[in-house]
Amino acid sequence: MIAPIDVLQTTSDPAAPPPAYLYHIPLPGAPLDEQELERLRHFVDELVKALSSAKSFAPQYFVRMRRLDKEPWSDRMSANSQFWRVKVGLGIHPGKPLPAPPSLKDVFSTKVMVLPELVYKIDTNPYVDTFLPNCEIPSATNIYLGCGGCEVFLAANPPEFLADARRLFAEKLDPAYASLPFCVPLLGLQDFVGASRDTIRLWFGLFEVFIAEVRDDPGLLIASREPITQPLADLQHFLDG
Repeated sequence: MIAPIDVLQTTSDPAAPPPAYLYHIPLPGAPLDEQELERLRHFVDELVKALSSAKSFAPQYFVRMRRLDKEPWSDRMSANSQFWRVKVGLGIHPGKPLPAPPSLKDVFSTKVMVLPELVYKIDTNPYVDTFLPNCEIPSATNIYLGCGGCEVFLAANPPEFLADARRLFAEKLDPAYASLPFCVPLLGLQDFVGASRDTIRLWFGLFEVFIAEVRDDPGLLIASREPITQPLADLQHFLDG
């Protein structure tokens, strides 16, 4: 059973507007059964559609690659590649050191190296209607939600999203990673809870709504610049089954 949506408090001062409106759907550590997973995917799909159409936001879909190395996720990219245009970039953990190429000491160390985290950006293939007319095209969350690594940013200025994300989160990135086409933040619930008001304001200069599977507090996180309690309530029936 999928738990109700929690509305989280992000300020200790009830008179002050919160820096972010946070909503969290707690999920168990064990994988959801197929019916529950389909309900959650449908909920996310309808939420993205509702917010995008109401506010003219454009969804940007990302999936963390290391979450896809096992079944049933490992074969889904090839099975859906005809629908998508996929790029590979770098995931950035806010508050942690930026990734750097391994030194000679790292190479010869007996310790396991911590490798940079790569991320897929999944967009609809712009030519898919030409060779597959009238075909229903799956989004990244239709296919991968449940793997633990989906992120969706609803951006008001999609043409500038990737460039702005690099400036905000990876401006001092080592030149060794310059060839990667984008850098995107990997945000969790505790990132929002622990960030300053000014930091969160900067993040919401990049996106309006953030939806992601998170592991620091297992579940689905929805972070919004503005309150979206009513759209969430309107879609609760998808979670209830």
